[in-house]
Amino acid sequence: MHARLILAAALIATLPLFAGAQTPVPSVAAVGEVTFVTGVATVVAGGETRNLGAGDPVYEGQTITVAANSFCNLKFNDGGRVLLRPNTEFSVESFRYAGPAPAATPAPGPATTPAAAPAAPEAAVAGNAFFRLVRGGFRAVSGLIGQADRAAYRVTTPAATIGIRGTDYEVQTCSDDCPTQAKAAAGYPTEVAASSLAGLELAQAGGGSGGGIIVATNQGSIVLRTSRGDTIVDVGQVALALANGQTFMLPAVPDALLINATPAPADCE
Repeated sequence: MHARLILAAALIATLPLFAGAQTPVPSVAAVGEVTFVTGVATVVAGGETRNLGAGDPVYEGQTITVAANSFCNLKFNDGGRVLLRPNTEFSVESFRYAGPAPAATPAPGPATTPAAAPAAPEAAVAGNAFFRLVRGGFRAVSGLIGQADRAAYRVTTPAATIGIRGTDYEVQTCSDDCPTQAKAAAGYPTEVAASSLAGLELAQAGGGSGGGIIVATNQGSIVLRTSRGDTIVDVGQVALALANGQTFMLPAVPDALLINATPAPADCE
């Protein structure tokens, strides 16, 4: 009996040691934050759907859904920004950033213009920013990751992969009504847009549904990568990429981007 008591006491004495020796679960760091929400934006966390608000963290692997008549602005740790449009589903597939904090951008005044962000050494901003647009649209301004290494930034969409060259651009998905969505507002050459889109193949190869994306570049340039090759969309240009790989330059900004026009993300903080 005495020996058993001694053994039990020894085991009890070692319990704190074993507890302290356990490897702690590493904390998950946020890759950005929500800076603005108007309407309703949600994210699924822990199996539950919760509403997002200004100041909420954004994590790698999350999918954010924006309701009708709503906007949600995201700011990432490298200074990149994404303003999500109504009826949008957007995923942060991978975001890794190990560089310096981006410099604050001064608010442009009457006599000032926004200065270009200083180039940073690639080694100082190593990482990647990979996103996925499931549906809807957004306006994005690339951060230090995309400025240092273009290959480290991409957005996968239902019709094309978007790469950047240091830029400010917009994108909106369309479905089988892509020709209608691509038409410009009154006063623009809608007949040109309609005729150039009239003969498009909208059915995805293999019998799937048609669809595509409409993009517009406000600064810099982007590249649309489809199964039929790459198309560069420079500043001031608008393009339509279809799920079957076809890409067409449009003569004017279409209604799809003018309805609920998306302001610059930095103006929504």
